[in-house]
Amino acid sequence: ERISNIEKRVQQSNTIAGVSPISAIKAAMINKNIISQEQLLRIAESGDKKINFEKIKATKEKITAELMWVPLNEGKELKLAWQINLSPSATADNWLIRVSASDNKIIGETNLTVYCNFDKTDDDKARQQCYQQCYDHAP
Repeated sequence: ERISNIEKRVQQSNTIAGVSPISAIKAAMINKNIISQEQLLRIAESGDKKINFEKIKATKEKITAELMWVPLNEGKELKLAWQINLSPSATADNWLIRVSASDNKIIGETNLTVYCNFDKTDDDKARQQCYQQCYDHAP
């Protein structure tokens, strides 16, 4: 999808990834307190933007790093980042963590796992909102 006025939202110095995907994955793992000494091994690439890495003991699935433009400040600014798909084996979480491709700092994260706890509430409205959230995030 084309981004309108991209030249006004991107700083010229941010157009090349200065951070490797492995460094970005390590930053994401540190952010989620995932400790592993295993080597991250590439298994497949899609062009030069998306890279798949083998599953390690600390994750439930393979790890993916994808280079993309991330909107910041309500879309007024764009930043080049690695989006890391990380599923820790110790939790039910599945994280999309965006790591700046220029300075390796976390600039955003989304947990794709939806948690609903019906044991602690009999509130039908809360239950309905949780169901709706699950359906809104279904593939």
